[in-house]
Amino acid sequence: MPKNISSKLESYDWPGNIRELQNVLNRYLTLNHLDFVTPYLPATEPSRRFAEKSDEMMPLCIALDNAEKEIIFLALQQCQWNRSLVASKLGISRQTLFRRMKKHCLL
Repeated sequence: MPKNISSKLESYDWPGNIRELQNVLNRYLTLNHLDFVTPYLPATEPSRRFAEKSDEMMPLCIALDNAEKEIIFLALQQCQWNRSLVASKLGISRQTLFRRMKKHCLL
């Protein structure tokens, strides 16, 4: 591996898990260029978004479901409903994305 590539790999922050590293290396081997696809992050912090929506507390499982649905929906819009790209950006498999889209009635 060329020195500039290894230095880029070493200097990257790696906010994801080992799968992110695997995906970057697979894309490098396939496309022959280094491509750090950053995971989709909402524009505002979740705590602020959900605090503004309601003064009442809700069960954590419902809040997590709502957040997951919102993140998936926004990522789908951002990627023009390209499900492979969305799954990649969210760091999940296409099958997991489809299951969660079905769960949240986004299909």
